[in-house]
Amino acid sequence: MQASFSLHNGDTIEIRKYQYFETNKLESIEVTRFDEINEKVLVDTILFTYNKKYELIKYEGIEFIETYLYDQQGNLIEINKRLKEGLGGCGNTIHKWTGKYDSNHNLIEAFTYSMMNTTHYLYSFNETETVQTVEIIDDGGMYNVSRTKKKYFENGLLVKIENFNSKGELKRTDMVTYEFEN
Repeated sequence: MQASFSLHNGDTIEIRKYQYFETNKLESIEVTRFDEINEKVLVDTILFTYNKKYELIKYEGIEFIETYLYDQQGNLIEINKRLKEGLGGCGNTIHKWTGKYDSNHNLIEAFTYSMMNTTHYLYSFNETETVQTVEIIDDGGMYNVSRTKKKYFENGLLVKIENFNSKGELKRTDMVTYEFEN
């Protein structure tokens, strides 16, 4: 099966062609970009590789490779994005994500590592409330540490955002409200 998608973003035009396996899993995306005078500036084919459980294990583009690792229960525990050989200067890993899960397969902790920045995510679930809390600790590179807590309803809608400074002092609280029409 094949599908196409065109995007006009200011002066750039992007055409994407999607190719699927018989299992309806994405096999490849061919990306072609044109500049403002309609000349091709990029052609990239992104390939997808799956394991026997149909879990995505590799996503490969022209400049990078992204690999995925799962535990025995099928929880995603690591994503590693790196530049292909010969590209980049400060090592090939440009982004890494790791995750830990509880016995109910809920994500409870994650780290993202990008060049000079590390972000730590702590997820908590309150059994008696319908709110999930996500605490984000961002080192911001060197000495700029900040912490953000986000609370969500059970349905995934964001309720509240609290921002703390490096001393742990609450600096700002934002409440989120929603209006629904019938």
